[in-house]
Amino acid sequence: MNVGDYDKSLAEYNEVLKLTPNDPEIIYEVGNIYLKKEIFEEALKKFNEAISLEPNNKNYRYGRGVTLLKMGDPDEALREYGQALDLREKDAMSDIDQILGSAIREYQQTVKVNPNDPTAQADMGYVLARSGKLNDAIKAYRKAIALDPTNADYHRDLAAILWEKGEEEDALKEIETAIIAAPGDPVLRALHADYLKTSSPSKAVEELRFAIDKDKDNVDYRVKLADLLIYMEKNDDALAELDAASLMAPTEPKIRYSKAKILMSISRYDEAAKELSDAVRFDPYNIEYYNALSSSLLQINDLEGASKASSRSVELDPSNPEYHFDLGYVYYVMGRDVEALKEFNESIRYNYHKSRCYYLRGLVLDYLNESG
Repeated sequence: MNVGDYDKSLAEYNEVLKLTPNDPEIIYEVGNIYLKKEIFEEALKKFNEAISLEPNNKNYRYGRGVTLLKMGDPDEALREYGQALDLREKDAMSDIDQILGSAIREYQQTVKVNPNDPTAQADMGYVLARSGKLNDAIKAYRKAIALDPTNADYHRDLAAILWEKGEEEDALKEIETAIIAAPGDPVLRALHADYLKTSSPSKAVEELRFAIDKDKDNVDYRVKLADLLIYMEKNDDALAELDAASLMAPTEPKIRYSKAKILMSISRYDEAAKELSDAVRFDPYNIEYYNALSSSLLQINDLEGASKASSRSVELDPSNPEYHFDLGYVYYVMGRDVEALKEFNESIRYNYHKSRCYYLRGLVLDYLNESG
């Protein structure tokens, strides 16, 4: 398309905007034309306007990211690319690969122009990692580190990729190098604790206590510490940490869930059910909480409550065979055989090859045949 064609399209879109001034898709198309004409300030205005009308549109975010990169603001561009990628689960469209590919090409160009810029190399590594190209991402981060060896963020990000690949020893070396570069950073200490949980839990506890001391208002660190103490079977210490966290954030569902796990492990199911009821009230879309709530209610023979919790899990993820099985089991215990049979059939339909499912379904069928 030549300049004249762009101008013609721009005029046509502007006429449409007079009739529908708040149409984000038209505003986005105008931004695209300005971008292609390299009128970046105007393009940015239009992308910002489109995003203000429809914040969860990944294409608008991506357009803004490209524009910012062209304007020489790679850090802000990277945040927009990240926003676009984070929206993948909220959008049923399958063109995320195109966004990733375009992002990679943009950063390849930036690296080509600025080969000795460690930020450009690290940004390239970030996008490659998000696209699943972990080996290429590792190479990019190693280049960034070679250019700026004391940057803790680069070592931290590289550690995360290595850990994801299962290269745990190398990941630990990188996070420890990051801590040497930034010894007072609580985020690094908490991440180090994650990596040490199974190999050196006592050291992990030390790291989390350091992080809490540096950032006393961070509830997540306290929940992590409590979960680690549960793993170490130090339930009293874990409850103490969670009680402290509850005072700081009384409506945080993660705290309630962690407390419930401890209470269930020591057979205090009624107290666990109370904590989990609060958890699902504070976060009504967390399936893990509903599953735990159903289990605890089943233990105290609140079958109606258990069936409601299991039904909610099925509602949130209707194609999960295990959730259908759990709901079927609750119905089976309640004597609601027809509904139990339906859920067992759904479980089997979604390929849940569990002998108990077939066994229970057989019992229900036998009962229905005898009573029918």
